[in-house]
Amino acid sequence: MDVNRTMLIRQLAKNNGYTIKESTRFVDSFIDLILSNIQDGNSVSIYGFGCFDLLKRKAQVCPSRRLGKMIDVPAHYMPRFYPGVRMYNAVKAWEAGDLKADE
Repeated sequence: MDVNRTMLIRQLAKNNGYTIKESTRFVDSFIDLILSNIQDGNSVSIYGFGCFDLLKRKAQVCPSRRLGKMIDVPAHYMPRFYPGVRMYNAVKAWEAGDLKADE
């Protein structure tokens, strides 16, 4: 099962005794803080969860199947996420069948 923003907000409210409004404000603020730091060129590291940062891609020349010729792709930044140890271990446990997966 995929958990979207609304479901995440409801789970946060239910599990911690918050209202939906408080949970929405928390989730929105958390996302805004991460995006703001990334836009300032900072990486955001959350111990055990992972690290958000930017990856600078070099300029390159690539083939375009649609145009049938080579095109120049300028240098640009891409968002990147590195999973932390707790996330990595949770995925490995799920993969091994130690955790239930909602299908």
